[in-house]
Amino acid sequence: MEHSTKPFTSPNFRPLYLQVKDIILQRLAKNEFKPGDLLPSEPRQAEMLGVSQGTIKKALDELVGQNLLVRHQGKGTYVATHTVDRALFHFLRLTNDNGHRLLPDSRVVSLSKNRSTIQERDKLCLDKGGQVIRITRIRMLDSDPVIHECLSLPANRFSGLENHAPAELPNTLYRYYESLFHLAVINATEKLKAVVADENDAKHLGIECGRPLLEIDRVAIGYENIPLEWRVSRCNTAHYHYLTDLE
Repeated sequence: MEHSTKPFTSPNFRPLYLQVKDIILQRLAKNEFKPGDLLPSEPRQAEMLGVSQGTIKKALDELVGQNLLVRHQGKGTYVATHTVDRALFHFLRLTNDNGHRLLPDSRVVSLSKNRSTIQERDKLCLDKGGQVIRITRIRMLDSDPVIHECLSLPANRFSGLENHAPAELPNTLYRYYESLFHLAVINATEKLKAVVADENDAKHLGIECGRPLLEIDRVAIGYENIPLEWRVSRCNTAHYHYLTDLE
């Protein structure tokens, strides 16, 4: 964050700490600080931006509360990373009927680069003719195939991913995006819908056609509200349910 020290030259009626928060978010989006990086100290940031240390602290508190930054006592403030638990449990909300969240195993069925469809362009904000990387995989819970999952990624942000061996893709794709492409998923929007299994679902999940499934349509969002992934997961909830933690 070694930049011009006084960016607040034009009138802005938003609280100063929110303006500071926006500056930090812009620098995270530009990869000036990557997941796991240590930010400058609060006094140093205050000096660079020409604001009080209290303003910096309030801006950082907001980002910590949104899980974008992490404070380590005596060490400082770091850019958050997708640890295994956070990556899986923050976004994977299926539990067994006893309420236990389980670590899934994944098997990649296909990985390819293709021209985008109209729906993919709409979900990922792509231009006409834009390309996507498509991943199809099966996710197992307690060794049972439970989720048939289709993902679309903007190829211009994940250059070369289609050349990776399917076996290289881990369970925790969001962490993978961070480490290889420096793209952090910070939020996601989901739509849930009851559907019935088609032939493709039946083949991959070992069930009969027409079985009720839960479809989770999710768009993963990065910094500056940029869509990074569109994922449709069709889940056999015969022995599982979707759990939402309400605060």
